[in-house]
Amino acid sequence: MRLKVCGMKFQENIQVIAALQPDYLGFIFYDKSARFFDGEIPSLPKSIKKTGVFVNASLAYIIEKVQQYDLHAVQLHGDESPEFCDALRHLELVS
Repeated sequence: MRLKVCGMKFQENIQVIAALQPDYLGFIFYDKSARFFDGEIPSLPKSIKKTGVFVNASLAYIIEKVQQYDLHAVQLHGDESPEFCDALRHLELVS
């Protein structure tokens, strides 16, 4: 089983949750969400995968955030088409 905690927004919460060693921490990059993230991600253990959550975002916006925050994974939570998902997958942004 893998554990992902999503909606990380505040520095102190990020550090407290990171101490619990989840597999993934989710950061929401959808500006209409109350949990929209635009801060700084503190240093995290390498075992925790930083995940960007996007809703109907453009490829350019996703690429920008993956690079800006050194994200390890992308979660799409909108109406993205299979073709969009395939195009994103082939960019190989996430290591």
